[in-house]
Amino acid sequence: MGKGYGVKQFRTDLKAYMQMAAIENQQVVFILEDHQKNLHVAVIMDYTNPSFTVNCQSNPALIKQCNVMWMSKWSKESMCSLPMMVITKSKDSGDAAGVFTQEKKKKKDKRERRVSGGDSLLNGFLSIHQSMPSNAATPRKYMQLMKTYLKVYKHKKQMILDRQQHLKGGVDKLNEATTVVDKLKKEAGEQEVKLNQKQEEANKALKMITNTMNSHKIHADAPAKQHEGHIRSPSRCEKEPPSFLHDGGPEYIAAGGGNAQRAQALFALAWFHAVVQERRTFIPQGWTKFYEFNFADLKAGADILDRLVAMGTLRWDYMHGLMENAIYGGRVDNSFDLRVMVSYLKEFFNGEVISGSSKAHRPLGPNINLPTSADFKEYIRIIKSFSETDKPIYFGLPANIDRSAQRMISANVISQLKVLMRSMQATDKFDRDKWQKELSPVLNLWKKLNSEVNLTKQITRQSAHRMSISSTKEPITSFIQLEHFNALRLVQDVHRSLANVSKVIRGTMLLSPDVKKVADSLMRNETPGAWQAVWEGPEDPFQYLRSLVSRTLACKRWVQKAESGTLLNEPLDLSELFHPDTFLNALRQQTARLHKTAMDGLVFVSSWAKIGVNSKMPVKLTGLQLEGCAFDGARLTESRADSPSVTSVPVCTVAWVPRDDAEAKVPTEVISMPLYMTQEREKVVVCLDVPCAGETGRWIQSGAAMFLKD
Repeated sequence: MGKGYGVKQFRTDLKAYMQMAAIENQQVVFILEDHQKNLHVAVIMDYTNPSFTVNCQSNPALIKQCNVMWMSKWSKESMCSLPMMVITKSKDSGDAAGVFTQEKKKKKDKRERRVSGGDSLLNGFLSIHQSMPSNAATPRKYMQLMKTYLKVYKHKKQMILDRQQHLKGGVDKLNEATTVVDKLKKEAGEQEVKLNQKQEEANKALKMITNTMNSHKIHADAPAKQHEGHIRSPSRCEKEPPSFLHDGGPEYIAAGGGNAQRAQALFALAWFHAVVQERRTFIPQGWTKFYEFNFADLKAGADILDRLVAMGTLRWDYMHGLMENAIYGGRVDNSFDLRVMVSYLKEFFNGEVISGSSKAHRPLGPNINLPTSADFKEYIRIIKSFSETDKPIYFGLPANIDRSAQRMISANVISQLKVLMRSMQATDKFDRDKWQKELSPVLNLWKKLNSEVNLTKQITRQSAHRMSISSTKEPITSFIQLEHFNALRLVQDVHRSLANVSKVIRGTMLLSPDVKKVADSLMRNETPGAWQAVWEGPEDPFQYLRSLVSRTLACKRWVQKAESGTLLNEPLDLSELFHPDTFLNALRQQTARLHKTAMDGLVFVSSWAKIGVNSKMPVKLTGLQLEGCAFDGARLTESRADSPSVTSVPVCTVAWVPRDDAEAKVPTEVISMPLYMTQEREKVVVCLDVPCAGETGRWIQSGAAMFLKD
């Protein structure tokens, strides 16, 4: 090539030679020589020449550094022997990393070299090669076929070896487990004597209870299915004493030999059992969920009391521990419910209430003074003095608890009515008229909400740019930007889902499984699971859509304030966020940066005073609501019968402060009150310290708790 030879000339020559080869069927060798930069040498050698082998051995660079192009076919004998050479060589190099003992090497040299597939595998390579077109069946392609086979073979072999190793490990674990089981069986055999002794004692107690059950009517709990929705009408458990206080009660009481303290403790146990059972009437304020307290718990408690009496002393701490951790408390899985139960145990089972033959210093309950004897009639007289209806004061609940109960009953009735309104027809077939009738309210609501603010088009490049640089900003700002970005994405997902449903109804789109799943959920008056997976909001789709739009708009305002640096200058309403607990964690992280300390070294504090909290990053919270009592910012007060069930509380200042500073300033007379996301009390955001004037148990039993504004 000369200086004037360029790409254009190359294409012209290449086109001419291609025409000669393809159209005129002439053999053409096109050789280019670049005398300016590179020099390419093409050496044409005849392998049939007697000096071919000598020339290749004398010039090894021809084999190692040059590209060899075979312009003639290999012989059939070479084509058949080549797979054996390639495959066995690869296996030898990969067998045990190429390391052999001397003995194995001798045996390997003696035995005939074979492959697992035999001659059929070797002939298969040649058959595949010969099945290709003549212009494509080159030696290079033949070598590539064998290399591909070896690659697949090694991959499959490694998979089998890995699987074998995995199974071997599983067998080893099973063997270890067998050893452990044998050891446990041996230890169990050593304890068999003690177990038999305990079993005899349990059989005696069971026999006593069985005799009582056969001679008297057992007042068992109603089945759980009668408490669907966690709401049930009050039953008169207080008017129906347990078996040992019923018809055959005198004999059971007399079994204590006239021990007044035992009789008082049994009556206190019966009272405690009735209180924890009937408190389930006021879910979620009484208990956050329905717990299956039953006669077995009562029987176990009575057995513990008898054992303590037999020991000669009533150890109340022992009684509290067993009741809390093993018997009644073993059914409770919520820490705040367990706190209520512990409060009852400490109030009912103590020396000031159960004093034996001496006069008690404190009553068991409202106007319930325990007799100082073991006379069965006196205890029956107390039971008959109870009112015909359960008073909230029996449970320590506020006087307006009926308002909360009626609200929950109403919500449950509405939910059941919605279930009854669902179509009883099968939903496996598409009915356009039915879809249009039942889904139009949801589609119209979303159209109205979106038309006012047009959120579906607010994710722009600017939003994406903000997210890309959010990692360089403060944790609070980064969280709020992420919250807003995810909210807009959820809005778009909801809009896309509803738009597809609308298109299917109009007939402009085919029905897909995803669209059908969304439509079925909406027709059942349920929020689709795909939406709930992104943000777990209200179950009602109408409430979900309204809450989604309002929170998204609120997040936009939070972003503007955070970017301008004015977010923490005014009270914040956490109900405007999708994840308020994450916001408090971001506040913790940013505070730790300011203090240059670890996050574990900070504790959460709250204050209701106007001076707030002495912290580098205090945050004022507003919009909090309280149920179970009233609070004016200084002290808690009981709710009256005509008081609203939910009241607002003053602004609260919260912050994360170093642990040493917090321990030095924590007031003693406070109660840690949970702040829930909603009034259903399912998810806790944080706990706030509230002044209680030293009456902690009183407010715990009232079920007092705070919520974010709906």
